[in-house]
Amino acid sequence: MIEQFELEKYTDQRPIKLWKPGSSTANPSGYHGRRAIMEFLTMSDALRRLVMQHANEGDIEKQARSEGMHSMYEDGIAKAVAGITTLEEVLRVTQEG
Repeated sequence: MIEQFELEKYTDQRPIKLWKPGSSTANPSGYHGRRAIMEFLTMSDALRRLVMQHANEGDIEKQARSEGMHSMYEDGIAKAVAGITTLEEVLRVTQEG
């Protein structure tokens, strides 16, 4: 899984650990609470210019990524390798991979 999903680029931790939820009587699913997996884009002047020029999606995404934007999938993978959620849950909600 580590190679398949290129998890090395999301953490400096070695070896990479992936977590599974542990169920209990009080919490049968093994998950507790909710954490957001998000894709957040702050509109900069450069991005605003591209939108106003009707630039294609690729050009807008390239600029957004150069300004630090991460996709929902990437945010979820980072949270999975940090032990906040599981890789399976990230794949389930993002339907990627």
